Amino acid sequence: MESERTVAELVLDQLSLFGVKRIYGVVGDAIIGLIDALAKQDQIQFIAVKHESTAAFMASAEAKLTGRLAVCTATMGPGAANLLNGLGDAYADKAPVLALTCQAPTDKIGTEFPQYVDQQELMKPFASFSATLANQDATVELLHRAVRKSLGQRVVTHLSIPKDLFMEHTSVVPRALPEQIEGFSNFTTDSLSQATSIMKTAKRPMILAGSGAAAASEEVEKLAELWGAGILTSLGGKGLLDESSPHLLQGIGEGGNPHAADVLKDADVVLLAGTAWWPEGYVPSDAQIIQIDTHFDKIEKSIPVKLGITGSTEEVLPLLRESLQGFSRAEDWVDRCREAKQKWAEQMSRKAILRGLPCILPVLCVPLTEQSMQIRFFA
Repeated sequence: MESERTVAELVLDQLSLFGVKRIYGVVGDAIIGLIDALAKQDQIQFIAVKHESTAAFMASAEAKLTGRLAVCTATMGPGAANLLNGLGDAYADKAPVLALTCQAPTDKIGTEFPQYVDQQELMKPFASFSATLANQDATVELLHRAVRKSLGQRVVTHLSIPKDLFMEHTSVVPRALPEQIEGFSNFTTDSLSQATSIMKTAKRPMILAGSGAAAASEEVEKLAELWGAGILTSLGGKGLLDESSPHLLQGIGEGGNPHAADVLKDADVVLLAGTAWWPEGYVPSDAQIIQIDTHFDKIEKSIPVKLGITGSTEEVLPLLRESLQGFSRAEDWVDRCREAKQKWAEQMSRKAILRGLPCILPVLCVPLTEQSMQIRFFA
């Protein structure tokens, strides 16, 4: 039938409907069916790499930078196993990544077929959902389950497809995701009211922002301005805000801003926006903590959270900002945050100049005079 597609073609059409633009991977004999289908279309680009771990790392990086689903692929056996290093990175940083791997032919699954491994067990440490396609007509259903979970909970998911199924035909058609993805909009008016009440008590507020706030960078900065808060970013949130932002104190820890670490320890209310980062040894001991994330599972048990809000930062932050209108921020705290920012900028500027060497990182230069520029790359 003209309306039928192969499973490989259906997978690509469905991923394209999800907004996927690239698939990172290594060509292998068992996955030739998918590679062949990729070569015959122009909606999704195949990025060939030399090692599967690189493919998974690249997918993880794309997911963290864009907040959208990213996809990597590998052949069966050692190919699938090689993905684990990069998938571990996505798992740790809560990046929505889908791994597509080939599996042994359907009549050889569970046997001693060369390079067969139980991929569901293999992926278990990192994948929140992992399944094997058993019938071509289940392709769209399994892809939807995997992608809804990846995007709704910002997790790694995995689907293995038996080698022989790639070329099987099916009349099933791709379909779009529902407008509301599970895990995004479960916050209540009461939880927002509680958060606002806590935030209004703040004299020394701080915002810790991560990759989960990628779609809300402007809102993070607007809230910091109104609330009088300093902003620290996790590794996954690096680049979230322009480095010239007056509220951004960079990160803390190894290579971070030591002056910002001292500031954070004195905070009385901390808002975690799209991150589960809680750097022990640098955090306040008695602050009230509010955490926003897209799924309740991400409200970390190891963080002494007073209030957890299940929702996306781009939805929650504007509502919090609106409810804080008229808030009188503590200007002495704002000044302290800016002082910590300037000290670090001056320190890094002096180091770069004294060494006379290219700086491998962009150095923030808060102006020492009115004529000096705010940002420079020393090179």
